[in-house]
Parts: sequence; structure tokens; C-alpha cells
Amino acid sequence: MVVANFAKDEEGCFLGHTPHRVTHSMHHTFSELWREVAGDAIHAATNFPNQYRSLEACSVPFAAGGKAHAAGLHLISGETKIIACPFRAEWLDGTSAAAKAGDAL
Repeated sequence: MVVANFAKDEEGCFLGHTPHRVTHSMHHTFSELWREVAGDAIHAATNFPNQYRSLEACSVPFAAGGKAHAAGLHLISGETKIIACPFRAEWLDGTSAAAKAGDAL
């Protein structure tokens, strides 16, 4: 069985926060935009449920004493990788819908 999961790698990279980043991760930008729209009180009461665990944390259920291990599942290998974003590639090469819409304007 192969399990693919959003995670945080050894260098702190996660979805929206990689070496390809601009200024902020997408989550920081979402948070800032939401604060502007909703105000401080509602923003403080809002939870964006994203959790990017380390490979070590993702492996815990497969270790002795973990529920996956108890069910007979054992971790053979684990790794993290940054997967290239196809939307970013389209944006950079000018073939994205947004780039095409800009050409039409």
C-alpha cells in the first residue's frame, strides 16, 4: 500500500511554502485576507484545519504500539518530496487560464 499525504519535510517545506515561494506561504496570505474581510474578533475565532506533520509524526501509527501496526500494517519506507505544481508551471510559461484571460483583455 502506498500512502500519499501532505506533510512537512526536514527543511520545513509544506504545501504553499517551498523553495519556490514568493513572500509568504499561501496559508499566511489566506489568514491575512480573512482578517481584512472578517475583522480581528472573527479571525481570532476561525480555525483553518490544515496540519502538515513531519515524516516522523506520520510514521507513529505504524510503529510498535500504534493502531496501524496493531492492525498488521508495517512501514517499509517513508520519504518526503516536493511535487512541482502544474498550475505554477502554466503560470510561468504563460499557458494558464489566468494568463490567457489577461491576453484577452
